Amino acid sequence: MNHQPSGLSAGPPVAAWISWTPQEKWVWEHICEGQLADLNYYDGVGDVLDPTQPMSWSASRILRASFLWKILLEEPYASAIPVQGVRIKGAWWEDSLSCPTGKIVHDLWLHACYFEQAVQFQGLHMTGTLSFDGSSFVRELLLSGASIDGDLVFDGSTVSMPLDMTQIHVSGLLWVGASGCFTSINLHGSRLDRGVTLSGVTVYGSVNLEQSEIGGNVYVEDTEILSLLSLGAAMVHGHVSLKDTDIFSTLTMHNITVEGSVYLRYGLKCETVDLRGAHCRAHVTVLGARIGRMMNFEGGQIVGSLYLGGDVACEEINFFKVCIAQNLTFVDASISGVVNLTQAQVFGDVIFGASTRLQSVNLSNAHVGGPVLFIAANVFGELNMESIQVGGSLNLYDNASFGSVNLDGAQVQGRLAIVGATFSRNLSMDQIQANGGVFIGEGTHFSQVSLFHP
Repeated sequence: MNHQPSGLSAGPPVAAWISWTPQEKWVWEHICEGQLADLNYYDGVGDVLDPTQPMSWSASRILRASFLWKILLEEPYASAIPVQGVRIKGAWWEDSLSCPTGKIVHDLWLHACYFEQAVQFQGLHMTGTLSFDGSSFVRELLLSGASIDGDLVFDGSTVSMPLDMTQIHVSGLLWVGASGCFTSINLHGSRLDRGVTLSGVTVYGSVNLEQSEIGGNVYVEDTEILSLLSLGAAMVHGHVSLKDTDIFSTLTMHNITVEGSVYLRYGLKCETVDLRGAHCRAHVTVLGARIGRMMNFEGGQIVGSLYLGGDVACEEINFFKVCIAQNLTFVDASISGVVNLTQAQVFGDVIFGASTRLQSVNLSNAHVGGPVLFIAANVFGELNMESIQVGGSLNLYDNASFGSVNLDGAQVQGRLAIVGATFSRNLSMDQIQANGGVFIGEGTHFSQVSLFHP
């Protein structure tokens, strides 16, 4: 067998008193040449073995922690590492990897490796990228308090115990993807300067990003989380986007601050969306999502518009005391329970548009700066607009249908227009004020009307 590849220089010689194994010497030579040290080819075979199934691995793949820290931190080895950094694939790390003292100034790529013991990198300081692409961890992987100036990559990784990354600082991008499997991921209180992406991942527990500061975007796509995803009290300087993702419990974003927009898009499924007290400084868009129980926006502030459409479905939506600086729009939305807009403030328009199917809507004591429009929308139960204040017109038309409608004490600065609408139960307009007048047009059908002015 040829363990010494032709054309490779030896790099700095291994001191006589250092007992490196043949495979460690082979790995070192490849590193010195700026090459990937792929132990799948150490014996010239080229078999790519699965790190989650290490039973067939031979001892010739074993590398020691002492070897790794010596080349990364001790001279003359550390200075001999080229700009490509330390890149090792297919290694079996039999002993524990504990965080070294000192700063690692090179990229460290440990790809498709098998870690038999704990990896304890708490407080690690790296100036480059740290990648565990395709690696398997049987015991703890601890990165709490680590500082990584490059990217942190878990592409296709398998982590069998909770992944602790609390209060980590990643100056680059945190990437978790490519069919990776995790027990849980804890990033509570972390700083992620370029954002975080979860793509194609299975998490059997929760993902915790509470109180984190995220300098870029949060992307979650094609992912399955069997518990909850929490961004509570996080600060996101970019966008938050979720699509094609199953969250078996709650998507928690209470008290989050988002500088960009929030997108909850097609293929998103979860039981509850919690946006109580959220501050979104752009738009919120919900398209085609399936929410089993409730979307809760109570007390939230949205500087842009809120749009729900694309056959979005939910049991209940709570907008109690929400503040929306632009428009609120429902188009092609199905809400089987209550849409609660009690005491909500919408400075733009409120539109319930085509193919919108609602059980009941409560707009009592709401303040709307622009018009309120029901256009070809269906409210099967009660539409309660008691004491609503509308800065524009209030329009119910174009084949809109309603059960009972309560407009008692409503104040409409523009015109109340009812054209082509159907009321299967009582329409109550006691003490309504419509400064632009009341217009009832062709095609309108009433069951009962109550209109009283003192």
